[in-house]
Amino acid sequence: MRCFVRCGTRSPKAAWARTNLINWQRQRGPTFSPVRDERAEDDQKCSRHDCVRPECPSRFARIMALTIYPRVPMIGVGRQEVELEDGRPLPSYRRPPVSEVALSVEFSPLSEWSIVHFGIFWAAMRNRFPKYEFYAPLRSQIEEFGDARFNKPEFVQLMTGIPELRSWFLNDQGEIVQVQRDRFVFNWRKNTDESEYPRYREYMRPRFEEEWARFSTFIGSHGLGEISVRQCEITYINEIIPGDLWQTNGDMQNIFTTCRRSQGAFLPQPESAVSSFTFVMPGERGRLHTAVQHVLRSRDNQQIIQFRLTARGKPEGSRPNDIFEWMDLGREWVVRGFTDLTTEAAHRAWERTQ
Repeated sequence: MRCFVRCGTRSPKAAWARTNLINWQRQRGPTFSPVRDERAEDDQKCSRHDCVRPECPSRFARIMALTIYPRVPMIGVGRQEVELEDGRPLPSYRRPPVSEVALSVEFSPLSEWSIVHFGIFWAAMRNRFPKYEFYAPLRSQIEEFGDARFNKPEFVQLMTGIPELRSWFLNDQGEIVQVQRDRFVFNWRKNTDESEYPRYREYMRPRFEEEWARFSTFIGSHGLGEISVRQCEITYINEIIPGDLWQTNGDMQNIFTTCRRSQGAFLPQPESAVSSFTFVMPGERGRLHTAVQHVLRSRDNQQIIQFRLTARGKPEGSRPNDIFEWMDLGREWVVRGFTDLTTEAAHRAWERTQ
């Protein structure tokens, strides 16, 4: 379990836990005193998120509060990840095969949104995203649980009036903002083989926060209604090119832990390969969807193995902090899922650091 706290602050829950700890110590008397009297004044001022002193009550209170209330949102600048239970750090790679990342928010359709608002919104962001394209809208994909998860029959709906649109706003840095009546997406996309993934913590999340704030402000200032979030989604697309890890589809066992072939197998090497898995997050907070496919890359027609991981689920509410907290959870599931489903040989090739 991983939790997030704001550096240099103490939540009311942590303060409550610390007060209970000190009262308990007073009842026990001097025979048990992890909080020494001579350091009490300094301890009260301690707000270091990384304090490791066993006698520090601030540290104990934070651990106690995070254990009792495990979901503390990560807010603002200077945030740090706090490890609990097994203390495993989030895996990291110096050379990950990431080619695209998308952070998406689906909300109830904005009834007042019309085609003219695409142009008005672009005028407000044209200096950052000078290009635009139009596509068909993304269809809604809400994670359901219980009997509701079974697919419902689809009906053909005749089109009337102006068709729905999805607009892409692009720049030369590989950034894309996608907007439609019920969706906002922020993408980073690899433009060349030399482009490097700019990292979630340092780049993707802050940029998503900025563009989401601008979009939310635009919706409010133009009277287009309130944003009622239905679901959040984070997708990582990885492109694994032929090389030391694989040359043919029979070599996929060198990359994926789910592709092991037994000795003396009857079947020959597969001509092509497609596989997918779905994993439910605890508390039905969402699902992780993974898909492996042998494809031709569109920009150069090179054969690649595409490994797509999508975490999708509903946040606690529609506030920005609810959205960002769920994105952090989804990203963790993507990264840990990526690590669990790939081999140690692949980790060495991608230079895993932790």
